[in-house]
Amino acid sequence: MRQLEIFGLISFFFITIAWEQAQRLRAKKWNWLDSIADIYAGNAGFLTSYVVLLKLFSWIGII
Repeated sequence: MRQLEIFGLISFFFITIAWEQAQRLRAKKWNWLDSIADIYAGNAGFLTSYVVLLKLFSWIGII
């Protein structure tokens, strides 16, 4: 389970970077500070969702 968690975190990080690169290519004016904030916010959102789901599954008794 721990390996799956680490894989999810790393893959979501790279997906977020790819998304920001695509936004940079589409934008007329790119703001690098906004992209860094988006990466942090996206990863914080993923981690929060993961922790909530983990608590929910352990409460139900699946994990």
